[in-house]
Amino acid sequence: DKVDAGTLANLYAAGYLPEIWTPDAATERLRRLVARRYQIVRHRTRVKNEVYSILAAHLVPKCPHADLVNQRGRAWLARQVVPDDERAAIERNIRELDRLTE
Repeated sequence: DKVDAGTLANLYAAGYLPEIWTPDAATERLRRLVARRYQIVRHRTRVKNEVYSILAAHLVPKCPHADLVNQRGRAWLARQVVPDDERAAIERNIRELDRLTE
C-alpha cells in the first residue's frame, strides 16, 4: 500500500535495503533441470501407483520384490492373473516407466 511504498522508498534512499542476488544463467539452467527431474519422478510415481491400483482392484497381493520395474518385479508381475484389458494397461504403464527412465 501507500505507507509501505513510502517506507520502502525511504529505507532504499538511506541505503538500508540490501541488493538482491540475481541468479546467473548457469544457476537458472540447473534450477530448470532440477524442476524437470522432479516432474519426471512425480510422473513415474503416478504411473507406478496406477499399476498398483489395477492390481489391488483385482485383489492381487502386493509385490514381494523391492520394485515392480526391476527384473524380478516384472517376472512376478507377468505371473499375476488379471483381465486382458487390465494387462494391456499394465504393459502400457511399464513401457511408460521405461521411457521415463531413459
